[in-house]
Amino acid sequence: MTQPTLQARDLSVGYDASEVLVEHVSFEVSQGEIVAILGRSGCGKSTLLRHLIGLEPPLAGEVLLSGATHNGLDVGRPSFGVMFQAGALFGSLSLLDNVALPISEWTELPRELVRVMALAKLRLVGLEQEADKLPAALSGGMRKRAAIARALALEPSLLFLDEPSAGLDPITSAELDQLIVTLAKVIGVTVILVSHEMASVGAIADRCILLDGPSRSLIAEGAPQQLAQSKDKRVSDFFQRKASEHRGS
Repeated sequence: MTQPTLQARDLSVGYDASEVLVEHVSFEVSQGEIVAILGRSGCGKSTLLRHLIGLEPPLAGEVLLSGATHNGLDVGRPSFGVMFQAGALFGSLSLLDNVALPISEWTELPRELVRVMALAKLRLVGLEQEADKLPAALSGGMRKRAAIARALALEPSLLFLDEPSAGLDPITSAELDQLIVTLAKVIGVTVILVSHEMASVGAIADRCILLDGPSRSLIAEGAPQQLAQSKDKRVSDFFQRKASEHRGS
């Protein structure tokens, strides 16, 4: 049986015992899947993502990557890539240098080979012609693509995306959706994303994980179309974008 790419086991996350946002959640993500973490504002989506990445230690439970316990405090070449919501590109560096930076940091490859690899990643996201530009010279959609290229610099098997479509117009968002699907289905990278953009989620997600603020729990898991027909009113209302008496924290 194939080992899941990521496993969350009885995971509780928050900032201390008095501020627990998500309690006792367990789920798995398989290789090549696109999984969306959803929920109303304040339910703990981004906090859960930070704990999956290892930026924060869990209050309880554990995160496993390819079967091994993931400790964010470990020092070593990362096995996953991250695209943060604002991109987090270095404004004083060109796109090429932004993408080359992690390759230079974690390998001893010669400079010219680092450049070739960085250009290949920019080509993958359609930005090879923009390689010498600074992030400020690009549109929001291009900056998102550049951030994905940098996240892919070390050829990870797992990619975390925080609100990839936020702030984009519908056409640019659809183009980014197609890029994410291509990464998952063609090169086999596993994608875990947090999003509020339900059109994007419906277009690209194989499976959704829905968090509920009041109960601090995972209340549904499945394909978007399946969850939209859920008998749980909290779930169906969320996917059908209906106002509900069940309010998030």
